[in-house]
Amino acid sequence: MYILALKIEIKIYLSNSLKDKRKIIKKITHHIRHRFPITVSEIDHLDLLNYSTIGIAMVGNDKVYLDQVKQKVINELDQFFEFEIIEITNYLELY
Repeated sequence: MYILALKIEIKIYLSNSLKDKRKIIKKITHHIRHRFPITVSEIDHLDLLNYSTIGIAMVGNDKVYLDQVKQKVINELDQFFEFEIIEITNYLELY
């Protein structure tokens, strides 16, 4: 069994309040959650207006498939204009 976990740090451009930020984060997480078989949540920088950290996790039995899904998720996130990906930390474990 393989576990894929991604920690994605983003800079949000169109956020003037926490309400704006939450709206953008909700749009991102909703879109990714319904497009891919993964779990996604905001995990850090909850009180900052222009920064956030999103956690993504997936379990599978094929490392190649998990890598493909990871790349598709990253490509999908690159399509949003409201934010920029600053850093991606990748964790892939075999249990």
